[in-house]
Amino acid sequence: TFGGSTTLTWLQGDAHTENQGAFDDSTGAVVYDLTDFDEAVLGDYQLDLWRLAASVALVARENRVSGADEDSAIDALADGYLDALASFVNNDSERTRVLNADNAYGLLDEFLADVVSHDSRKKMLQKYTTVSAGSRSFDFSSSDLEAVPTATAQALRDAMPAYGATLSGGLRYSSSYFQVKSVARRLHAGLGSLGRDRYYLLIEGRTTSTDDDRILDVKAQEAPSAYATLDPAAVRKTQAASGSDEARRAALAARALGYRVDE
Repeated sequence: TFGGSTTLTWLQGDAHTENQGAFDDSTGAVVYDLTDFDEAVLGDYQLDLWRLAASVALVARENRVSGADEDSAIDALADGYLDALASFVNNDSERTRVLNADNAYGLLDEFLADVVSHDSRKKMLQKYTTVSAGSRSFDFSSSDLEAVPTATAQALRDAMPAYGATLSGGLRYSSSYFQVKSVARRLHAGLGSLGRDRYYLLIEGRTTSTDDDRILDVKAQEAPSAYATLDPAAVRKTQAASGSDEARRAALAARALGYRVDE
């Protein structure tokens, strides 16, 4: 038992192979890191490690990998984890180390190079929005989007200044940047999120050009499933850190577990 009351740290809470991916950090650089902090809690670090190892085994079995190769993959994960821990001794590099196309290798650097070479924001806008008469709005012909009642759209618009007050990094709230141009309900996204209220907000961005519009993903946050079996002391610490606010809990975890986290 390596964990204890003094070793509780932010955990992703659902550390499996598909909760890692490529995305822009706050500087616009494409990095590979943890994603999805819906289930984040303060707890024994081993819980995330065991969860990730279990997911490696499940991926291996789904793809009919041999038992020996499955064991080798899990051993490689454990060895990599221990090597990373050793590399952080007597320095603070764990605070700033990132994985990107320059320092990754194997299939991962090829994947990241491919992500970097494509304009993913432009693709996302093309996938979910349409431009008419010089104005961009959500494309409700998409099976993943649904129109929302006027009152719901207005409530989301009215909430933007309070959201802006939570920004703590380099981005500051401005009514022009965060002007809501269109609102849609997001459908069919994420197994763990099915049934929750989830919306896409199209905002203006840095200029009035339709090319730099941005889509914000707004999702209702519930208590993490780990609360049902987590050590009560860890639950209390998580609730104290987040003020028992589930949205704040997820945001705190994202900032704690990432570097140059995009607001």
